[in-house]
Amino acid sequence: MIVKRCAREGRRMLGTKAEALLVASVLVALVLALLGVSELTGLSGYDIADVVQGIASCQDITQSGVYTINQSLTSTGTCININTSNVVIEGSGVTITGSINGDGFRNFGGYDNVTIKNVANITNFSIAINFQGGTNSTTIQNVTITGAPTDTAGAGMGVALQSSSSGSVIANSTIITTGKYGHGITNGSSGLTVSTNSINVSGSESSGIVFDNDCSSCVFQSNTIVLTNRSEGTTYGISVFGTGMSMLKNVVNVSNGTYVAVSVSSSSNTLQFINNTIETAGRSGVVTGTGSGLNFSFNRILSNTTVTTNTALGAIVDILSGGSVEWNNITKTNDASGRAMLLYLRPNSNLKVLSNNIISTDPLWTGIVIPGVNAGVVNVTKTNVTVQNASAIDLQEVNTNGHSLASNILTTTGADGHGINLTASSTTILSNTISTNGHNAYGIKITTGHNKAQSNTITTVLNDSDGVYINGGAPASTTAVNNSFLLNTIITQGNSSAGVNLVGSKNTRFESDIFNTSVWNSYGIEMGNGRNETFTNVQIIAPSSDDIRMTEESLYIRNSSFQKTNTTVLSGNLYTQWYAYTNV
Repeated sequence: MIVKRCAREGRRMLGTKAEALLVASVLVALVLALLGVSELTGLSGYDIADVVQGIASCQDITQSGVYTINQSLTSTGTCININTSNVVIEGSGVTITGSINGDGFRNFGGYDNVTIKNVANITNFSIAINFQGGTNSTTIQNVTITGAPTDTAGAGMGVALQSSSSGSVIANSTIITTGKYGHGITNGSSGLTVSTNSINVSGSESSGIVFDNDCSSCVFQSNTIVLTNRSEGTTYGISVFGTGMSMLKNVVNVSNGTYVAVSVSSSSNTLQFINNTIETAGRSGVVTGTGSGLNFSFNRILSNTTVTTNTALGAIVDILSGGSVEWNNITKTNDASGRAMLLYLRPNSNLKVLSNNIISTDPLWTGIVIPGVNAGVVNVTKTNVTVQNASAIDLQEVNTNGHSLASNILTTTGADGHGINLTASSTTILSNTISTNGHNAYGIKITTGHNKAQSNTITTVLNDSDGVYINGGAPASTTAVNNSFLLNTIITQGNSSAGVNLVGSKNTRFESDIFNTSVWNSYGIEMGNGRNETFTNVQIIAPSSDDIRMTEESLYIRNSSFQKTNTTVLSGNLYTQWYAYTNV
């Protein structure tokens, strides 16, 4: 009996203890949940009873906590003035309307950890959200802003963040401005994340995102920015600068003459510009500033209407940084002004250009320009370039040697459309496929020395279009010297189009090359002011013209074959050694 009673008492005590443990567990979970909320909102250390407060009118906020706007608000000045840190404002889908004067939300004291979210519309204020004084950890989320339609300078803007702030987020919001100076987001801050926003700007001197201050470690991702203004000044879809920035998966659509669609300048460290779509009618599509570590990849850049601003210095993509430009599509349509280039490379350090697709359906737009201002080596590889009445690649005299053009497909149509226009020295041209279809359109045009071309296939179609044209000046050049050609196949199909035309050169070497010219007055080798030029193991097929035509200086032919034996030597010396006649 005693044993049974003890057992019953034990079970009763165990049941009571289990219930107590269950209640304790629930209380602990509730406390942890509340602590979690306070941590997420930045409100740890405050009594829960003091956290949630209602807002029924425009006012100053002087106490930390969570605030809920209970109804739509109207203001003749600034509506919500934040004068403390650790504040969350829940908009609850209301509208806040101003009268152009003042700001929708203002934080001028540099108060940190402020969140504004879920506001249906902040409309008709001078600046919808204006934070200054070095505020940190600002969050703006799920907010719609309609800027005031004013022409007053500094008014009609969406969001302004003072430069010394850091670690802020602008996300999932819509910003629409129509005022003359109505920038979508301006000033900027370091460590800022701008993601999944829609920004539509139509003021004549307004930009989508424009920062005058450092935005180091900023991330711009999955935003859509549309500018429809007729620009009266320097305006941008995006203009930011800093170190370690990332620009990923953004869509920027700019029409009616904006200065630059996207300007991203990074003075040092890395700049990630990946998988963006830029459509522009402005002076430039993308400009990257000086720096190194650039990754410009998988972007689609389209300039699709007439460029109405100053294009003389412009480019669709202007690269000033070192690093890599890979797997991009760059296209130009609907503009015959031809005063710019599709890809303009002037890096301050070494730059790799790989597997890009560059196309212009309009005349006079050069595909790739490498100007004479570089401080780094440029390597262009596996890139397709198609242009009209302009060179596919224009490599100009530069400050460094060792550039390379390899395994590219270069196609030009129209007059003066050279495959490669080379005024730089010590460049390697390797395994490219070059096709030109226009008058005076050379496969490779060279005016300098110490370049090497190997295993290229060159085809020219129309008249006066030599496969290789070398002219360093007459008499025999002191600049176009010591160029070498190995294992190239050169085919010309137009009248007066030589396989190789040496107008002013010296000590050029051709070895194991094939020259195939098929029509009238198109010589295998044509030489004007050449000196000590040597052809070894070459094959010349010129059924309708002389294999070789010389006017002066000296030419050496060694161990080579010809389809026929016609040679014209007007002056100079032709030296032959162990050459073979075929099809005599």
